[in-house]
Amino acid sequence: GSGNIYVTWLHENTFALAVKKYTNQGLSIVSFGSNGMLSVTTATDSQEQPQLLVTNTGSFSVIWSDMRNGIDFSISARNYSSQGVLNASFGSQGELSLVANEGNQRRAIALLDSAGDMYLVWDDTRSGVNNIYARKFSASGVQYTTYPGALTTTDASYVTSASYGQTMSRIVRSSNGTTYVTWVDRRVDGSTGDIYLKKY
Repeated sequence: GSGNIYVTWLHENTFALAVKKYTNQGLSIVSFGSNGMLSVTTATDSQEQPQLLVTNTGSFSVIWSDMRNGIDFSISARNYSSQGVLNASFGSQGELSLVANEGNQRRAIALLDSAGDMYLVWDDTRSGVNNIYARKFSASGVQYTTYPGALTTTDASYVTSASYGQTMSRIVRSSNGTTYVTWVDRRVDGSTGDIYLKKY
């Protein structure tokens, strides 16, 4: 509602994540974080592909892929007030592990609906092939186990598990509650990338 701008990025040498907040005139808000900059995580090893989700009230979440175990990537999130104060009740001490299975979980894309629920899709290699998975979380970070519909498992839902691998998923949700997921799919010959779409 205020038109403020949020920016997130990775520090090239340390892979630490940070956020800055600006007015709608592009002025840095120095009361945000420490001297206008919020440090999200400085965990060891790599963090990559950060994404910001901002609510109408200005509170926000940062989602990223994290390899702090030194082996493979998982997906984490932190939630903050509009002033950049960490929500300590979100996950464990303010950080929520969205996905942490064997293999790599990367390229997470998320959106918020009008109720503040978060929809997440990502690339996942747990089966040995890159497939697309989806999860849904409440505004407080609680995972739903009934999404999306018939594809539901207690862990996560395959969007697709076709052979040869899929990647670069995107998710949108219409005002009537319909969710659409697209991705690049190589099931035809293992190399040609075609665009597929599912509707929920």
